[in-house]
Amino acid sequence: MLLSLLLLGPILFYAAYTCLMTWAYLRIHGAEIPLPSEIVFLSVIIPARNEEEHLEKCIRSVYQQSLSPNQYEVLCLNDHSTDTTLQILSGLTGEFPNLRVINMADYPGHSQKKQAIALGVSLSKGDIIIQTDADCWVGREWLTSLLSYFTPRTGMVSGPVLLEEGRGMLSIFQTMEYMGLSVLGAGAIQLGFPTMCNGANLAYRKSAFLQVGGFQGVDHIASGDDELLMQKINLQTDWDIAFARDRRAIVHTYALASWKALKAQRLRWVSKARAYLDRRINVVQLIFLLAFISLPVLIWLSLYQREGWGILLGWFLLKSIPDLWILFTAAKFFHKLPLLKYFPLLQPVYIVYVIWVGIAGNRVNAYNWKGRKVS
Repeated sequence: MLLSLLLLGPILFYAAYTCLMTWAYLRIHGAEIPLPSEIVFLSVIIPARNEEEHLEKCIRSVYQQSLSPNQYEVLCLNDHSTDTTLQILSGLTGEFPNLRVINMADYPGHSQKKQAIALGVSLSKGDIIIQTDADCWVGREWLTSLLSYFTPRTGMVSGPVLLEEGRGMLSIFQTMEYMGLSVLGAGAIQLGFPTMCNGANLAYRKSAFLQVGGFQGVDHIASGDDELLMQKINLQTDWDIAFARDRRAIVHTYALASWKALKAQRLRWVSKARAYLDRRINVVQLIFLLAFISLPVLIWLSLYQREGWGILLGWFLLKSIPDLWILFTAAKFFHKLPLLKYFPLLQPVYIVYVIWVGIAGNRVNAYNWKGRKVS
């Protein structure tokens, strides 16, 4: 009985943390779209490797901004693509004169996403860097919305990313996970404890990037061009970090088409946790993992103790109620409330998924990404 009660400790922490982050997210206020006279010059950086399928849609959406094209530039970095990515970019330069195509093959020793971004920053003209991915698309007010969250003290702004779900349960699963993580990360930023952001929608001052030496010190980690940079700015400077809680700032992207692709992506994400500069985040992740692992232990104990079934019910309530609150909050923001009907079906799947990703991701030393082995 005592052991069963002790096993509720991690899930109690999970519930309290999730509720706190949801509450903090709801305290984020919108910002006013700045007047043209207040707008600085921006540089949009888009790393691209083998993105022939999505790249043109991405570039065209970036050039449909309400902001004048004279107030921003776009740098697209071709990271040794083996498809027609470079040809597509070359064709678009005639249509968009301020599109700067940078072929990384012309810069010996430069490859992979962090080096692409660092190269883009070094060649950029903007005061503020806006970062997205080549398989994304954005709305007309994307740039002005992100810019509106910059105060004189703000060094970085994280923006919301929405996966557009398809017809299958796999894509719905990914969309719901993304929504929940978005609120969880935004709430942490609001409380001054930034834990998560997404490189598909990130803005930062060029001066802040240079102040922390860019990716120096974490450049050996293939992943983490977003969160590791955010941690450096948070821990090594006095700049504030903000989250753009604004539907106009949403970046859209595609859900992965297979469990194999999802597995590879999530293992890549989790593997960077070993390089986190803020070890408090690792502590939170460990407690979360223990909270999920405690479930099968409680089920086993319940087979031998009648009281265990009540404790097991308590575990599910502590897990489900905060999850429903954070998912409702996220789905309301992203206009995805109909997806909540899948919550009961996907909850057991997510528990198994988190346990597997949490354990397997910390054992990964190398993985394949877009036809390239990364270690």
